[in-house]
Amino acid sequence: ELDIDLASTTEPCLWVNQYGVRFCNEDVGTNPSMAGNAVLSQQHVYTVYDRSYFENMISGSGLVQGVTNRPGGTLMTELDEQVDNAVAEGWPNVFKADTLEELAGQMGVDVDTFVATVNNYNELCENGVDTQFGKKAEYLRPMAEAPYYAFEVGVNVYATMGGIKVNRLNQVLRDDWSAIEGLYCIGTDCNALDGDTYSVNMPGAAMAYCIYSGRNAARTILGATEWIRDKQIFTIDGDDTKDIDDAISIEKLENGNYKLGVHIADVSYYVKEGSELKNTAFNRGNSVYLADRVIPMLPVELSNGICSLNELSDRFAFSCVMEINEKGETVSYDIFKSVIRSKKKMTYDNVNKLFDGNIPVGYEEFKEDLLLMKELYKILESSSEKKGKLDFISDEVKLKVDENGKVLEICKYETGIGQKLIENFMIAANTTVGTHIYNMALPFVYRVHGLPEAEKLRGFVLYVSLLGYKLIGKSNFENIKPIELQSIMKQLEDKKEYKYLNNKLLRCMQKAEYSPYNIGHFGLALDNYSHFTSPIRRFSDLMVHYFLNEYLVKNNYGKDFIDNWNNRLPFICEHISKTERTAEDCEREVNDMKIAEYMENHIGEIYKATIDGCLSKGFFVVTDNLISGLVSLDTLPKFYIYNEELNAYLNKKGKICYRAGDEVVVKCIGASKEKRQVDFTIYEGDIDGDN
Repeated sequence: ELDIDLASTTEPCLWVNQYGVRFCNEDVGTNPSMAGNAVLSQQHVYTVYDRSYFENMISGSGLVQGVTNRPGGTLMTELDEQVDNAVAEGWPNVFKADTLEELAGQMGVDVDTFVATVNNYNELCENGVDTQFGKKAEYLRPMAEAPYYAFEVGVNVYATMGGIKVNRLNQVLRDDWSAIEGLYCIGTDCNALDGDTYSVNMPGAAMAYCIYSGRNAARTILGATEWIRDKQIFTIDGDDTKDIDDAISIEKLENGNYKLGVHIADVSYYVKEGSELKNTAFNRGNSVYLADRVIPMLPVELSNGICSLNELSDRFAFSCVMEINEKGETVSYDIFKSVIRSKKKMTYDNVNKLFDGNIPVGYEEFKEDLLLMKELYKILESSSEKKGKLDFISDEVKLKVDENGKVLEICKYETGIGQKLIENFMIAANTTVGTHIYNMALPFVYRVHGLPEAEKLRGFVLYVSLLGYKLIGKSNFENIKPIELQSIMKQLEDKKEYKYLNNKLLRCMQKAEYSPYNIGHFGLALDNYSHFTSPIRRFSDLMVHYFLNEYLVKNNYGKDFIDNWNNRLPFICEHISKTERTAEDCEREVNDMKIAEYMENHIGEIYKATIDGCLSKGFFVVTDNLISGLVSLDTLPKFYIYNEELNAYLNKKGKICYRAGDEVVVKCIGASKEKRQVDFTIYEGDIDGDN
């Protein structure tokens, strides 16, 4: 009888199932649902083979069914050579040795413990006891024939919330993956491979967790996946970003063109169609970013862990690599699955410092790439402007909070070249992907933005004329072109009310949404557009990845598949468009509440502000640090008449005293966290004087 109790051990152990033998370097944890199949603690997990076990797995002789049916089936000798190559190339989690002692040394585990564990296992094989493992006796084969192999298949495997029953599905040298992978699943009645059913007693809880190490053998098994982990790829995000969707790379080609790589986390590998995890993601639709926290679309083990393109970590990705000429035109491209390794987690602040001539520590080796990216950004920005892209002012408020969620400071989110660079690169990739699938005429999720409403545009032009400004050029408001609207905006750029007018024109626009019917994107002046670049936080992008995998990797163009998705996509697009609006409303209301809470401690203070809108009861103002509030006419000492057409307030003599777009000085006279409201009045005194 094996002298290690798998249900309560805190010692290293080794177990077996039909896919291989597992060695656990630390404790197994508690409450395994099947001996060795539940791993509930942080540890390193290895799959260990001897020569005979490895050969039997490859041949499919009773151990791993279906291996020999893998397309272009890989012979043992080929895999053996590939393992040798991987070891020679220094892959960190692939090991091969002639003795168990040598193998343990390579793995970095205690030699005596490892050898004793294997001996215990061999004794179990001889006795034919299988109760400890819950597996059939014929799967138990002694480890006795050199050479010995080991692949690290799990690192920092996270437990989830209490009460969840965790079963472990190990796919080793299967049709689609290799011995380097350990796949951990939690789902609600989710049927997994080999007929195993994974259950959870917690509604909506689902996750997949995979830690892998790369080796050459996977190149054959992964098929369309390209290994580009040696490329100079890095990420640029905010200081506190943890869910990193996108990474970028760049090269200057001999013909003078730029080779831009946009590499996006391949979330679709972990979030399978029909799984509880995907159903939960669909119901949420997107992540919600609040003042001091994130409500993620996916479990944090995925969003911040194995899916996130973290620094110096191998990650599955979908890559869109584009060749772009000096005019900003994409002259060729390739979209493919990849394995990448981000060389650096950069921040917008540090990248902007580099562009200003101050190179932060650790950014020296990336300077040339970043400057090349800046060149390309300027080209893309110029190209977009020539097409008619609309540049609306969208000031974003930034709340700085402490560990308890208390707002310490309210300021404007500053946008530098680093942010604009990433925005332009993502638009390029989204456009390329959307155009590719549109040309294939297959079911897809598009990001669409319709024409502005003609009546609202007429009202806007009338209002501009009432301000005394004459616009040059005529437009058909029923079928206006982006370049025509851009011309109107440029004619108003030097006017003192421009910021207000820009915002007023924005209110004439339709809301962008998701649709299976491509009508183009008016605001970006693009015929084809999709959301491909944020699958960790948007279900739309996850669906785009799903379709790319079906069309470009699996070549799935079957009639049943197409008919099914043509029927389903209208509902899906409507749902995720709604969840997006709900999330925006939630984010805005939370910001309003936190701002009002902050202003409760700043009553009596004076601010410069701009009138942002007028009503019969009063007008809204926005302070220079983006605090919105109402100035009620009741708080003003004089009588004013509201003129809706002029969007202004007149005195008894008909003189305009306050008008939308005017700059004013206001004093905070009240704030309510419960009402999410801040109240101001006009301040007539010295702004530098006492409050």
